[in-house]
Amino acid sequence: MQQTVTIGIPLYRAAQYIEAALTSALSQTYEYIEVLVVDDQGGDGSMQVVERLRRDHPRGHCIRVLHNDSNLGVGPSRNRIISEARGGWLYFLDSDDTMAPEAIALLHDRATAAHADVAYGSMQRQQLGQTALAMSYHYPDLVLKGPDALASHVFSHHGAFQSSVCNVLISLPFLRGTTLRFGHARFWEDTSFTYAMVLLVGTAVLDSHPTYCYRERPLSLSNYQERTRLPKDEVLGNAATINTMKLRYAMLADRSFIGDFCYTIQSYSFYIVSYALKHHRSIEPRITLTETHSILLFPMPLKAVKRFASRRKACLALWLLAQLPPLLQVAAIRLTTTILRL
Repeated sequence: MQQTVTIGIPLYRAAQYIEAALTSALSQTYEYIEVLVVDDQGGDGSMQVVERLRRDHPRGHCIRVLHNDSNLGVGPSRNRIISEARGGWLYFLDSDDTMAPEAIALLHDRATAAHADVAYGSMQRQQLGQTALAMSYHYPDLVLKGPDALASHVFSHHGAFQSSVCNVLISLPFLRGTTLRFGHARFWEDTSFTYAMVLLVGTAVLDSHPTYCYRERPLSLSNYQERTRLPKDEVLGNAATINTMKLRYAMLADRSFIGDFCYTIQSYSFYIVSYALKHHRSIEPRITLTETHSILLFPMPLKAVKRFASRRKACLALWLLAQLPPLLQVAAIRLTTTILRL
């Protein structure tokens, strides 16, 4: 018997984009779907589009709407979806992205055949207003089984694995059997959730077919590069999410992937600081030396780093950078980014 799949869409101020997203969800070749939209009270006309499609689309009856009492943010909205989804599987779709018609059918077939907790499809990227597509995350066809199998793959392929929670088919019994939920952080909440989830997965499937299109909006919270002015609290909010993850996972010192994990997580911190230094004129107000020093906090002591089975040299360099006085840290990062042309 086929299980219903819930496609969850948190909705906030996406009036220009929600029709394409919702239509792509309703166009799935997989028959047994519900599309669960959480209205996060954007007040921009997005819900009028949803109600029109609910009324006029041939599969409009598949749409179910939940209304937040006030604007709560994407994390709490996703938590409502986890709690109230009626399906056996859950797939998150952002309100400005689209999914391929065969996305659910393909991922569901792969996940059920492998008895997997999660199935990841490959992802494409598109600049809004353009037709060209580029591959964003292209996975090999893999089944990863056993404790730490997915985590080891994720952290050893830094930059080649998504931090987004979208385009992942997740078993709801698996997810509801954990304490894993989204925090209230406004920044990079996907990364925190994704990296926590991969530690808990017993079996995962990766699929090479592109099943999702990430439509990149200028001025997006995930896109520093497109903006000429960037609030300081956004940069520090991202850094706080990463540092929370560092503290949370300091207990993983004996896990096989810990060297790759520390390199991955510390690379985020290095990126944040190097960006802040290079684009300091666009960040308002300026980030202080004390703040950059705290961003570079290394999650493990030197004794543990020396025992890393992977990325030992890179992690030793990043550990040393974290110990430098703030002025020397800045000088070292400027020199490194100049040499690497970052």
